[in-house]
Amino acid sequence: MARPTIQSDGAAGQVEFDDRVPTSIKRLECGFTSAFHAADAVKGLSLEHKVRVFDDVLGMVTDAASAAAREGHADWALHVIAAAEDRPPRWADYRGEYWTTLLDAARGAVVVTD
Repeated sequence: MARPTIQSDGAAGQVEFDDRVPTSIKRLECGFTSAFHAADAVKGLSLEHKVRVFDDVLGMVTDAASAAAREGHADWALHVIAAAEDRPPRWADYRGEYWTTLLDAARGAVVVTD
C-alpha cells in the first residue's frame, strides 16, 4: 500500500494527514514525534521525572503499534517504525540504548499482535 500524503501547513508541529491514514497509524507517527521531542521536554527535570516521560513515550508508541496491527495495518506500522529508525532523533547519539529499546518494543508489539 502506498503511503498517503502528509502535508504540513508550515506551522511548527502542525501536520495534516490524508483522510486515508488510519487513526492507529496517525497515533504511531505522533508517538514517534513525541519521542523525537522527549529530550527537549525533560531538560531540568529530576531523573525520576525523566524516566517517567520516557516510559510514557515508550507506552504510547507500543500501544499505537499494537493497535495498528490489531486493525490490520501491521505492514504499515512496520514501515513507520523503519522510517523512524532511518531518521533517529539527535538525542539518540547519547541515549542510543533508549532509542533501540523503543524501536524494538514497537516492532515487538506489531509482531506479537499480528
